[in-house]
Amino acid sequence: MSVPEAHSMRVALVEAPFGPAAWPSIGTSLLKTRLREAGHDAEVIYLSLRFLDRIGPSTLDTVARYQAVCDSFGIHLGEWIFGKEAFPEADWPRLDAAYFAALKAEEGISSKILDARAWRTLAADFIAETVTGFDWARFDVVGFANSYSQFNASLALARSLRARDPNLRLIMGGCGCADPMGRAVMRLAPILDAVVMGEGDDVIVPLCEMLTGQPGAPSEPPPGVVVRDPDGVLREGPPTKRICDADGLPVPDYDDYFRYRPTALAGDLPHYIPVESSRGCWWGAKHHCTFCGLSPTKMPYFRKSAGRFLSEVRQLAERYSPRRFMAVDNIMPHEYYREVCPKLGAASGQAEFFFEVKANFDAPTLDTFADSNISQIQPGIESLSTPVLKLMKKGTSGPANVYTLRLAQERGLRVHWSILYGFEGESLDHYRHQAALIRRIRHLRPPLGLVLCEVERFSPMYRFPELHGLRSLRPAKWYTFCHPVAPDVLAELAYRFDADRSPETSEIQHRIATEAAPPIAEWQGDYAADRHRLTISESVGETVVMRKVGDFCMRYHLHGAARTLIDLFRRPRELAKAEVNRWWDHPSPYLDARLAPVLSAISERISPDIVLDEDDPTDAFISLLAHGLVIEEEGLAVAVPCFIQREPKRAMVDLPVNPNCVLRGRPNMPL
Repeated sequence: MSVPEAHSMRVALVEAPFGPAAWPSIGTSLLKTRLREAGHDAEVIYLSLRFLDRIGPSTLDTVARYQAVCDSFGIHLGEWIFGKEAFPEADWPRLDAAYFAALKAEEGISSKILDARAWRTLAADFIAETVTGFDWARFDVVGFANSYSQFNASLALARSLRARDPNLRLIMGGCGCADPMGRAVMRLAPILDAVVMGEGDDVIVPLCEMLTGQPGAPSEPPPGVVVRDPDGVLREGPPTKRICDADGLPVPDYDDYFRYRPTALAGDLPHYIPVESSRGCWWGAKHHCTFCGLSPTKMPYFRKSAGRFLSEVRQLAERYSPRRFMAVDNIMPHEYYREVCPKLGAASGQAEFFFEVKANFDAPTLDTFADSNISQIQPGIESLSTPVLKLMKKGTSGPANVYTLRLAQERGLRVHWSILYGFEGESLDHYRHQAALIRRIRHLRPPLGLVLCEVERFSPMYRFPELHGLRSLRPAKWYTFCHPVAPDVLAELAYRFDADRSPETSEIQHRIATEAAPPIAEWQGDYAADRHRLTISESVGETVVMRKVGDFCMRYHLHGAARTLIDLFRRPRELAKAEVNRWWDHPSPYLDARLAPVLSAISERISPDIVLDEDDPTDAFISLLAHGLVIEEEGLAVAVPCFIQREPKRAMVDLPVNPNCVLRGRPNMPL
């Protein structure tokens, strides 16, 4: 009996709308490299970039409008655009009416929603032209990425491809297919031959070889994969295995992105080149943050060695000459502070870097970041309230987070962060205290916004709802408008969930949203206008703090214990270690009374020189606190004036994200 001859497979990996457009996809690019290493042909098809051509001229404004819909995954705007094509049998007039009623009630009608209505009229033609405009017959397997807002577009295209060619093997994977969501995808999409429910790095080759009948291919599904047999029976492989050898991962091949990129945007795109140094979360492996659902496999953590990561950066820099790199890690390996950061500039050709980090570093670490071309960080600040941070299990404090903001401001680093609310046990006073704190730190970078924490699958809030005051967990209402499937299927498909809370908790959260948002908005406006500055400098025999509000300035002259303490509290310290007796309740009428003359002087545009020269440490500290030069919570204090002020080394482009995206990071689970 003759053995069939092996042949090179041809695999298409599809990035449908609303996948990345402003940068290439690291997940599908890694899989492309894996397939090519195994001797097969593979290509990443960026339909996201093709869709840009349909919605407007090739300009950055068009990219920004597209990205705004990508960032609206919380309300499923991108999924709604392709909903009719994914589920043509649904009652869309009824669903649309309900969807827009919900949008009007909670979001308001904005330009991005108007864009979505116009773009929806393009969806059917886009799918049809995609099917006829590509030579799909040259592929043996077509794989679809499913991250956040790509499912309906991918499903619509898969339906059309299956109708055109029943023999084409169709698979799907990505963070939207993580177990058990992948099982739901297989149930509602009988056109799919397989779904990858975990990392695809080690299974993409054996899966494709199995589906195409390659000699020596496995007969059973690889780990973490569900396969549909020709008779429709579903077979599931062993449980998903996490990658153990990070250094064995390939360097992603981004050539296809540059091939699909509109010529007119060649000078502007990509905004970033994605790079990966680790997977999982070293903090979450020990203390899973209450709200975090980013890692479905119990957060095991591994990282690439310093030499391997620097080599990858060097190869990508030489091949693509990027201006910026974006690390897709959940958290930077802390070993990299010492082993990698000092060498990043040389390895990258002086490109800028974005990293997610933990807000527990010191000034020398931030100096290393600034000197290493790390220009933007997402430190997971989440709150300026120590009690709320404890509810989140963040392992940090309000003063420590203010310290992070100050260190970044001093060194010209851009910080991405949001203030979260919606945790069982929080009180209105926690956010009133934050509002009082905001008055003292308006010279530091504000949050992107106030964000109600959603219940995400895989998070402790989802797994233990009763501990977090949650009842009747159900898929977020937006799913019902865009994914008209049976309730039991939707319960498995959903990643975000609505829940009932007690009337008392609901009232507290409503009042938090009402009271906490205006101070944040005012802070954002003041910072954008560079209205506030608070800097400190040394002079002969004294320390001088300069406060600038608009074009008005006032000076504090610190002597004695005040001068000693402001230096001592350059970093967070316990009051007891500074010989300060904490006898007050914070904030107290006494402290507010001490601050009143300062606020009055600012409002009346008087320019006093204020001398703080108390000898007693407690008296001196109370003066510093009352004048907004230090902040304190639960016996921990830190100075808030900037001790140095370094301007950014170059003009930086912000990550195009909304406040909700700061919670999610970027999808980094490969297909």
